Amino acid sequence: MWIESHANLRSHKKLIPFAQDIGLENAHAIGHLHCLWYACLEQAEDGDLITWDNRAIAELAGFKGDANKFVKSLQRHGWLDMKLVHDWLDYSSKYLISKYSTSNKVILKQIWAKHGKNYGTTKKVPKQKGEPWDKVPQERVREVVRAYIDLKGWDLDTTDMLIEVIKRNYKTARRLFQLCKGDLAEVTKAIAWTKETQSHKGLEWKLDTVGKLLPEYMTSKNKAKVVW
Repeated sequence: MWIESHANLRSHKKLIPFAQDIGLENAHAIGHLHCLWYACLEQAEDGDLITWDNRAIAELAGFKGDANKFVKSLQRHGWLDMKLVHDWLDYSSKYLISKYSTSNKVILKQIWAKHGKNYGTTKKVPKQKGEPWDKVPQERVREVVRAYIDLKGWDLDTTDMLIEVIKRNYKTARRLFQLCKGDLAEVTKAIAWTKETQSHKGLEWKLDTVGKLLPEYMTSKNKAKVVW
């Protein structure tokens, strides 16, 4: 079991600010990234960490500091796309192909599709004609809810608690994903903007609030208004 490790990682433009953000030397930050990738290959070979909470991600990466800060820094600096490992196939594709190419190509197709690619090509998966993101994968909806949980600052102790929050917010999260045209980064920005706006006014907010304020958010970002 192995991953690719590229020499240019030590001078990568994302590495230095990431290392500074978590208060470590560049070499130590590289070590934490590799530990995380090793854990992914062992326990989440598709690179999707949606079922891992922040504490698990930090622990498996060997990071002993603030888990929430660590994961947010990974996301902020482009090492994680929500809970999906950024450019995961750059590190894992050769191993995954050697493991499944003759025994189970279906798994390879599923993993490649999760990262927006067609197995066997470098092309991105084309969108279906006329599809306004009607068909939303469950894992993407869960990632929206995860972003909401993180920005709320909730520390959910059990899987049951997480499942309950996902159930209560599933429809709203799905709708937000659709309205943001499948852009998880945009959904996260909308949630963060709502948190900041409501907190500044001393008002409570929920995921429903993000949907209601989405047109205002879009306007503030010089984008077309969206009907909620």
